[in-house]
Amino acid sequence: ASFAGRTGLFTAQSPGVTEVKRIEKGVESTVALIEVTDIDPRAKIRISPHEIDMGIVGPGETSEGLFHARKTGDEPADIRIQEPNKWKGKKQDAEERSHDPSAVMTETALPLKMTLRSLPGTEEGPVLKDGTFNLELTVGLGGRTAVYLRNAPAGEYRDAMTVNFNDRQRTIYFSYRVSAEESRPILELEPRGLTLGELDGDKVYMPKIRVRNAGKSILAWNAQVQGARSSFYGMTLPRGSFLSLYNEEVQNENFYRPPANVAEAIQMSGWWRGRGGYPERFAREDTIKYSFNGVGISISYFKTNGGGSFRAYVDGELVAEIDCFAQSKVRSEKLLASGLSGGSHELTIVAERDGSFLVEGFRTYGSTQKLGSGSWIRLSPARGSTGPSTDFVNVIINPGGLEKGLYSENILFDSNGGREIVEISFEVKQRRTSALIPVYFYRKGEDRILFSDKLTAHEGALSKYRKEGEAFKLFSPGTPGTADFYVWHHPVRDSWFYSYERSDNGKEKAGYVFLGSMGNIALIPLPETRELYRLYSPETRRYIFTTTLRGEEEQRRRGYRYDGIAGYVRQ
Repeated sequence: ASFAGRTGLFTAQSPGVTEVKRIEKGVESTVALIEVTDIDPRAKIRISPHEIDMGIVGPGETSEGLFHARKTGDEPADIRIQEPNKWKGKKQDAEERSHDPSAVMTETALPLKMTLRSLPGTEEGPVLKDGTFNLELTVGLGGRTAVYLRNAPAGEYRDAMTVNFNDRQRTIYFSYRVSAEESRPILELEPRGLTLGELDGDKVYMPKIRVRNAGKSILAWNAQVQGARSSFYGMTLPRGSFLSLYNEEVQNENFYRPPANVAEAIQMSGWWRGRGGYPERFAREDTIKYSFNGVGISISYFKTNGGGSFRAYVDGELVAEIDCFAQSKVRSEKLLASGLSGGSHELTIVAERDGSFLVEGFRTYGSTQKLGSGSWIRLSPARGSTGPSTDFVNVIINPGGLEKGLYSENILFDSNGGREIVEISFEVKQRRTSALIPVYFYRKGEDRILFSDKLTAHEGALSKYRKEGEAFKLFSPGTPGTADFYVWHHPVRDSWFYSYERSDNGKEKAGYVFLGSMGNIALIPLPETRELYRLYSPETRRYIFTTTLRGEEEQRRRGYRYDGIAGYVRQ
C-alpha cells in the first residue's frame, strides 16, 4: 500500500495489515499499522472509524466518542444499533427497558455519539462490594438515545457493538480503561468569549486565552481557527454575535466593572461583585441593562450550588424566569427573545431569589457578521501539553487587510480532556496607512550593519560606513506583540549589537555604548514577518544580524556561529 504524494490518497492492493512510514532526506518516521478490509459493494452504509479509544474514566468522570455513518446512493437506509456486548439496557421503570436507537437515513452522513461515564457510586464510595465500578454508556443516533449499564473492575476493555442496516451488519469497537481514581485531564478555558470592540487597521492585537488543566494527568490540546469549517466533532458551532462581560482586571474584587470596550452598552445597579472576571449577583433587585441591535437575544450564565434566580425583560416585557441552582458550577445559555423587529432594544436582568449567579455575556442575532479571509488571524502556540500549570494562547489579529464592518470567528480547542469553543467578535474601523520604520544596511568592507533614520542623533557612528538598500522594516511604538529594538556600538572593536532587552545583557559593562531604539521588533511571529537571526564570532567577539541563513557556509568560514533569533521583522 502507499500514499499518493501529498494528496492523502491511500491505495492498497489487497486486504490485510500493512506498514506505512514516511522517508524524507534519508530520515524514516516510526511505522503506522493500517488494516485493509474488503468492502461489500452491495452495502449502502459505511461506519468510520472502525474503532475509537475513549481513554481513561475514573469515578465521576465522562468520556465521549464519535462514529460517522455514511450512506451511498439516493434511497433511504434503515439503521439500528444493537445492545453492546456485556452491557444491559437501563430500565426506565419497573417494566420497560430502553430501546436500541435507530434511524432512517436520508442524508449522506449521520453521527453516532457515545458517552461513557464511571458513576460516582454510593455513600461508601465508587467501588462496589465485588470490587467493580458502575459504568454508564449513552448511545445517540438520529435524535434517539439509549442508556446501557455494566459493572467492571479497574482495567482495560475493548467492547464490540453491532450496527444493523437493511439486511446487513457491521461490527464496530470502542476501547476504554476503567481507573480506580480520578485521573483524567479536564480542559478549562478563560474567557469563553473575546469581545474586542473596535480595532484599528494599523495595529496588531494579541488577546490571550488561558488554558488550564482542572484534572490530574497531562492535558494534550490543540487549537485551530474555524474559518470555512462547518462542523467540529459533531458540536454545534455558535451563531450570532457574542458580547462577553469578562474583565481580566476584576478577577476577585468587591466591585465589578464592565470592560472598557463594552461599557457604553452596559448599565448596572446594585452591588455586583467580580468573580473570576465576571459579574456575580450579590443582592435581590440587582440589575444589568444591555442595549443591543438585533432580532433576537440569549444570555449565557453560570449556575452554582446555592444559586439564586433572575427575571429577564426585553423592552420592559417579562420573557423568562431562570433558576441558577446546580450541584456544581456549570455554564448555561438561554434564548430569551426571537423575532424582534430590527432596531434598538434593551434587555434587563433583575436578580430575584437569594443566592448567587454569574453572568458571562449576551448573544445577539440578526446583525450581519463578516468572515475574514487570508492570514489575518493566527494562534501562538497552537498546541501544547499542560500539567498543573496554566498555558496561554495568543490570538494574533492583524485587521489591516479586512474591510470595514463587524466580524466574528471561533477558536476550536480539541484535547484529551474535552472540546471547547472560544468566540471572538470585533469591529474594524476605517483602515489608515500602516506606519512601519525602514531599517537600512550600511557597509564597510565585509562588514554590514543595520541602522534606521530614527537614530539621527547618532549618525556620527556611521561616518566610515556607506548606506545601501533597505534591509527590513520595524514596527511603530505601541504595536501589540512588539518591543523596542535597541542598538549598542563598541567603538574600539567597531562591533554592533541589537536586542529588545534593555538591561542585564552586560553590553555596557563590556564597553558598548547605548545608542537608543531603532523602532519596535515583534517578539512572536506576527503576520508577514520573518526571523532576524543573530550570529556570533568567539574569535572577534562581533555579531552579525541577518534575515537569511543562505550564506551560512561563508559565515562559518569567517568564524561566525548561530546564536539565536533576535526577533521578527517585516520584509
